[in-house]
Amino acid sequence: MKTRPSPSDQRRGAALLLSILVLFVVITIVFQISIGTMTDARVARNDVGLTTMDLAIKSCAYDIFDQLQMDAEAAQGAEGGGGEGSMADMASAMAPGGEGAAQETPPSDSREDEWGRPQRQEINDIQLRVLVQDESGKYNVLNVLSPDEDEAEAAFRRVVRILDKCREGTAEDIEARDAEDMAEAMRRHMLERDRSSVPRPKLLTDDEKDEHRGLPLSLREFCALEKFEERHFRDYRDENGTIVHSIGSFLTVWSSPDVAGSLTGGSGAGAAGSAPATPSGAGAPRSSAGRTAPGGADDLTGGGQGDPSAAAGPGVGSGSGAGSAAAAGSSPGYGVNLNTAPPAVLKSLIDDRDVSSRFWDDVIEYRNLEQEDDEASEADEEELALLDEYGEEILKRRIFDTLDELSEVRSWGDQDGALQERVRSLLTTQSQVFSIFITARRSTAADKGFEMLDGREAARREEESASALVRTVRMVVWRREVDDGIEIVPIIPWETVDYVPFEVVDYPEDDR
Repeated sequence: MKTRPSPSDQRRGAALLLSILVLFVVITIVFQISIGTMTDARVARNDVGLTTMDLAIKSCAYDIFDQLQMDAEAAQGAEGGGGEGSMADMASAMAPGGEGAAQETPPSDSREDEWGRPQRQEINDIQLRVLVQDESGKYNVLNVLSPDEDEAEAAFRRVVRILDKCREGTAEDIEARDAEDMAEAMRRHMLERDRSSVPRPKLLTDDEKDEHRGLPLSLREFCALEKFEERHFRDYRDENGTIVHSIGSFLTVWSSPDVAGSLTGGSGAGAAGSAPATPSGAGAPRSSAGRTAPGGADDLTGGGQGDPSAAAGPGVGSGSGAGSAAAAGSSPGYGVNLNTAPPAVLKSLIDDRDVSSRFWDDVIEYRNLEQEDDEASEADEEELALLDEYGEEILKRRIFDTLDELSEVRSWGDQDGALQERVRSLLTTQSQVFSIFITARRSTAADKGFEMLDGREAARREEESASALVRTVRMVVWRREVDDGIEIVPIIPWETVDYVPFEVVDYPEDDR
């Protein structure tokens, strides 16, 4: 006999179904809360990690500032200088017939200095790599604004040649025609600033009598122009794995800073803003003042803009080293550092038809030769072997202490006297402005997996893997002489960049 289900049995089935639905809702809510909590925890961990990395970068930056300062003070002490007038005294000693000309040698800057080599540190489990680029080893594009038309055109041709050579041998090589178009766009941007579509800030360097001319705050400002792309201003590897360098590794607007007060005038040997930008002694344009932090070297995280009324601004005019640089055969802001300039810059200074690239090859070879035993000081003999960033022993290489040492280059005698003076007028052995790149890396992998490899190879694999949180910060600083010694003045106190820079080397390895 079949029985009909009672109403109570039907209600029990509905209650069970409702319970299951409520359970699904509760599970969904709990799952959502869990996901949100985990996400918040990850964001918090990343924020803590970035803050830790920033603090490690800041701590590392102070070490580099100390290196730059001690390097200058050591050279200053070796000359018995220091304080106001020491640079002028040095110039007097180097001048022909000057007292002490045979005894004293001005300080020089090179990659053999402590700051000149890539460095690695570890702070609170944060791996740090430091790369310092000497801005005086680059060519200043502001030279195309020289009031001497012939010199301005010569400077323009140098910029074209540098753009043409700086990426040779890579899949991203800049063609000669494109290089000329890019250089022309840069020149028009500076000479026709009032017509540019790029917003124009009000700067201390603005001249009411010449509203057309405007000086860039940085080389990257040209990225907004039609002929330039973002890839021109970053380091990366091309499709073949070859390193491609930013054009900012070869060109600059910062190589000769000046104080804001001197932008309105100044005179006298060694006075800020008084030195010529050309060998002929013509006056020089100044670059914009406005990237310096008002807080000095302690203000490292000020956002990179600074106070336009603060002291330093990069430009073609001279700083306090006017006398010595002029005596050494170059004009501050005009000459590039013979010890640190990349090959593409050196080979672009003068047309190949006047000075062959073979001479510059000899110069590059000279500064890569091992320093002879009789050139080493007693202090060097007592020091332990120097190690590079990978823990490998490095050789002490020759440097050009003065431009007079060009006579030791094999093919120097092939140039006539006038051409030798022309070469010397384009060079210097001293530096004032430095770009400091600090890359912080915090591994996020449970097992790095590179411990069994060689130190150099392990570092490369780890850096190019995606198993780390990476942050690269650039700072640009001006090392200048003041009454009581040497001070480090930030031009760009803190700027986060979206690439990891590569060192520009004279002889790149095939598997680099």
